[in-house]
Amino acid sequence: MSELNDVAKKRVAEIGLEMVKRGLQMLTLEYDGSGDSQDDFVVSVQADNEEEFKFLESSDTLVAKLEDLVDDMHGGYENNAGGYGKLDLKIVDGTAILYWEHSERYEDSTPDDDAILDANSIEGIAEIIQPVARSCIITYVGGGDSMDGYEYTFMDENGKTVKMDDQELLKNLENVLDDMICNSAVSGFWDNDGGHGEIFIDSVDLEDSYWNHANYYTDSESSLYDFEVDLP
Repeated sequence: MSELNDVAKKRVAEIGLEMVKRGLQMLTLEYDGSGDSQDDFVVSVQADNEEEFKFLESSDTLVAKLEDLVDDMHGGYENNAGGYGKLDLKIVDGTAILYWEHSERYEDSTPDDDAILDANSIEGIAEIIQPVARSCIITYVGGGDSMDGYEYTFMDENGKTVKMDDQELLKNLENVLDDMICNSAVSGFWDNDGGHGEIFIDSVDLEDSYWNHANYYTDSESSLYDFEVDLP
């Protein structure tokens, strides 16, 4: 169980006092955000001796105080992969009782051993690059149902980078790579969370060539808060 900081504890008391003034016995907040924007921030309240909840407008002062409370503990939660949570606050016999679960999303990747570099692909890429370079490192990334293309690093026999401006060569290389990936076990990796990889081809020592592929995934870590404060 996580603990609220002192600022957040005072904020809960302020919200609890506001609820008492308005005759509210229960408050629920559900929120979600990602990609540097807050997507949802929905507050519903239940008045004393009533069964139904009603939603508060975004301009309500209680909503603003709840936004401050979330910011006190998890400011910037909506950035990058984002986060989400649910908060319940009820008033019982002059005590504000809070239960809050907040989750932070994070992105990572896991290797996929199904990416196998077959002999025909190695030889096909080696044949293309051999006239201009000894070896080539190819990186790629894809996600959101699209492939973002390839980046190449060509090197000579001494391992020094070779500048490549031959557009026809690059197009031929792209066609071979597209055919190799689309006919492999990782075809379609760019859907949803996507993935990334690196291919190394040595046009002389073919056996040193390799293909490393990994798939992205999104997971989350949660913080739980269980807090009570007696209201004056």
